[in-house]
Amino acid sequence: MKNSLLRISKIKKLSMTDKELEQYYNNLRQHYLSLPFDEKAIEKSENNFRIFTIFFNLLAIIKRVKILNEELIPNEKGLIFVSNHIGSYDQFYINRLLLKHGYTPHYLVNDKVTKFFFRWNFVFKHVGVVVVNQDSLKSWQWAEEEIIKYLLYGKSVFIFPEGTRRGENNIGDFKTGVAQIAQKSGAKIVTMAIKNFEKFLTGNPIICLGKVIEFDKQEEGAEATERLKTAVLNAYSEIVKYEEKIKNEHRNRH
Repeated sequence: MKNSLLRISKIKKLSMTDKELEQYYNNLRQHYLSLPFDEKAIEKSENNFRIFTIFFNLLAIIKRVKILNEELIPNEKGLIFVSNHIGSYDQFYINRLLLKHGYTPHYLVNDKVTKFFFRWNFVFKHVGVVVVNQDSLKSWQWAEEEIIKYLLYGKSVFIFPEGTRRGENNIGDFKTGVAQIAQKSGAKIVTMAIKNFEKFLTGNPIICLGKVIEFDKQEEGAEATERLKTAVLNAYSEIVKYEEKIKNEHRNRH
């Protein structure tokens, strides 16, 4: 029963009516809600996360971040936030923005990062991240389960759909896992793009909020993922246009 509930073939999905598919997802969500979830431990991890806001606020004094379309951030629970991934410092600037709006994001983190950057291990162990080994199907299935439980319990998560850091001006392919999680959990996805984050204390970091996306029950993973990437690329384009506008204004003044 469990395996048939968790896995649904593409052909079977296409043959199901909207009502049947809705019932399938309702049953699936009830399954996830029946699994163990330590809410007290999660709340403790969120309190620990907020302690680190002292560091995030210090960064804000050192480095001002321009936020575009900030009004697009919804006031809802259980959201998935996504962005392109530039470097190791992306989360610092993103965290402050989300905390400002009442969100304590739980990140999906590659286990290679926790092994390589020993200085982050203490933070990761205490702030409620979900660690995944991207080379292991079993690890990904466990991570997906954990993320969906977070969402169904009204917690918000942050996932970089590229699955790795891509650097400036290089947005790579998006993995389909985010779309799958959104469909299984019913969560909305808040898209954003970031730029000028690669160097810690230089440049002018910019975050641009994009569309809030909901996936149709019948939508295929590849199609949904492409729509997700398009929304991030559009937000990134807005940043480029903003920078051009600032440059032109500067030239006109001089």
